[in-house]
Amino acid sequence: LGLRDPLTLAELLAGAGAHDPGQAGLLAAYAARRMADRAGVLRMSHGLATLGCAPAWAPLATPALLALELAAPLRRRLLRHGMGWRGAAPRAVLEALARLAERAGLVVFSDEIYDQMVYDGAEFIPMATLVHETLCATLSGLSKVYRACGYRVGWAVFSGQTRAAAEYLAAIDLLSSLRLCS
Repeated sequence: LGLRDPLTLAELLAGAGAHDPGQAGLLAAYAARRMADRAGVLRMSHGLATLGCAPAWAPLATPALLALELAAPLRRRLLRHGMGWRGAAPRAVLEALARLAERAGLVVFSDEIYDQMVYDGAEFIPMATLVHETLCATLSGLSKVYRACGYRVGWAVFSGQTRAAAEYLAAIDLLSSLRLCS
């Protein structure tokens, strides 16, 4: 659900050319497209929890996980179904979303902390390469890709129309120079 929720909404926003992301019809279409996935994830989670807690099934857990590890096509299918994208090509959706943000003068915040974690030949597309006519903030950090769990080191890189956002960027610079935590 983590990837499908925002990508489904982005696809609907970009495809409809909506100027108001809160349009009732757009939100209803989003809810309808997400309902089947959410129900499936709930059923699967409940089933796994039920099986995992049943002592009679405990001896089968290790062989089942081993079989899943050895059966790459099955593993890919489960990963794609559980976490993947089944709509329009992500590049097209991201490009349309960038154009929508540019038309509306919105700042694009792109959380790219998982940027190097792609599976099965999937392509990672940095939003900063698609956003040109507005401000784009790319956020990342050490904890995920660089396996530095527990470290609270992150960064934001601003690109695009930085001159038009000079006052905003000066305020961000001021905030980042303050010691906000112990």
